[in-house]
Amino acid sequence: MLGDGDIKVTDGKKEFTSKGRYFARFIQLFTIARVRRASLAAFVVMIAQQMCGINIMAFYSSTLFVEAHASERKALLISWGFGLINFVFAWPAVRSIDTFGRRALLLFTFPHMAWTLLAAAFCFLIPTSSPAHIGLIAFFIFLFAAFYSPGEGPVPFTYSAEAFPLFHRGRRH
Repeated sequence: MLGDGDIKVTDGKKEFTSKGRYFARFIQLFTIARVRRASLAAFVVMIAQQMCGINIMAFYSSTLFVEAHASERKALLISWGFGLINFVFAWPAVRSIDTFGRRALLLFTFPHMAWTLLAAAFCFLIPTSSPAHIGLIAFFIFLFAAFYSPGEGPVPFTYSAEAFPLFHRGRRH
């Protein structure tokens, strides 16, 4: 007889037979190879999402543009544009996340996110007296958001929900 939280092996497949025992399931994150690889992959994708810089732009974009010598009104309009682009470009992911796949979306968007963010950083070197200063910074940050939204925006959440084998996912009671 199996106790709560035991693993039952049938036909070479492992099944989790518990309704509880969270500690046992936590230990399995490190002891079962398939679950360990899924945990690592989900961790890497989630950390990459947090470290890509989107939170700084989402929460401090108006401050960022004021620091780049834009007026407060212009900074708020650019921030609104950033949010709009983030919203609009997330919609293609609804269809493409299943047709192109999560890996393909990440491999396509990550390099583009890198060069657009680097270009935006270099645009801060343009003299503030130049009319291109604010425009180019906004342009490259908008491009960054356009690449972030269909790729690194939604993919980590769907990937981390689907990466784990069925025997280790949460169950409905």
